[in-house]
This record gives sequence, structure tokens and C-alpha cells, in this order.
Amino acid sequence: MNCCRLFALALTLTVVSCSSTEYVNHIDMFDGKNTCYEVNQRSFLYSLNQCTSKLINCSGIQAYGVQDKFTDLKNRYAPSNEAELIKNKKLWEYRIDKAALVGGSSGSKFLGSVEPKTKIKITGAYYVNDSTIGNFWYVLAKIVDGEHVGKTIELSSPYHLLPPAWVNRSSKSEAPVINDNFLSYCSSD
Repeated sequence: MNCCRLFALALTLTVVSCSSTEYVNHIDMFDGKNTCYEVNQRSFLYSLNQCTSKLINCSGIQAYGVQDKFTDLKNRYAPSNEAELIKNKKLWEYRIDKAALVGGSSGSKFLGSVEPKTKIKITGAYYVNDSTIGNFWYVLAKIVDGEHVGKTIELSSPYHLLPPAWVNRSSKSEAPVINDNFLSYCSSD
């Protein structure tokens, strides 16, 4: 009987500790508080069943052509351009969903393209300790101009969402490092 009580207590503590993840916004860690960035490459948005924080709905973003070095189409999860994606939309949505590991009951859907020079504003920077993939930063941003204005996006980081990473790995004591292949500083007009 004592064994059963100990097991029940251990199970309760495990459930409580797993469900009490704290999401603290570390936006103040950004260099000079500059949270305005421009997208450098034509990119696509894809749906996520939920953001890492599970508190809001958001979308993923990735640049077209990031896998063009792979000539074998079977090994690619990112299309070269919008026309290629539209031509075989179901296949690309399946591959994006599988590579991004977004989980949930519905697969990823193509939501549209984002043009270069589109401005985004970083709205959240969170450091997460994930028991499966380890510690990582996840960064939320809001699109502030262009066709998808107002949409919240989560930027990919190593081992999280569709690679390559838009936010490079750094320690908790350092600010998240934005990958300048995909985003560059802009004025906060």
C-alpha cells in the first residue's frame, strides 16, 4: 500500500512540475532595446498548432530556397519559391509539418509569402528548458507592415521549428542572437 501512495505522490509531482512552465519575457536583453528588424529574403509563413508558450496563436516563417543545395527533391522540406510550393501544395505542407515538428491535430498550412524589407517587431524573447531538446531561446515577433501586418510569428531556433535557425543558440545570460542571413536591424519608425 505504501508503494502505491509513493507512486501516486510521484506521479502528482511530475504532472504539476511539467505543467507549471514559467514563460518570462526577456525582451530587455536585446541589444540597445532595438526590436525592429527587416526580413532579408523572400519567405513563407506556415501555420503552427501552437507557439512554444502555448499562450497565443502564431505562425512559423522560413526563407524560400534555403535547401536549394539539395538537388534531390525527396530530401528537401523547403521549396525554392512560391510557384513551386503552390504547384504541389499538399506535398510541401506535409514536408513543412514533418520537418518543423509542430505536432498537434492538424498539419501545417501555407499562409502566404513575406517580401524582403517587410518589417517585424520583436515582442518576446523566452528561454526554455525543454526536457526533449534542451535549452533554447524562442523569439516572438509581430509583422508591422506588408500583406500580413499584425500576424505573430515565432522565429526558428536550433532544433526547434523549420531549420535553418533564425535565432542562433546562446546561453541564458546572453541575448538571443538573430541570424543576419534572414533579418537585419531597421529604424524603429
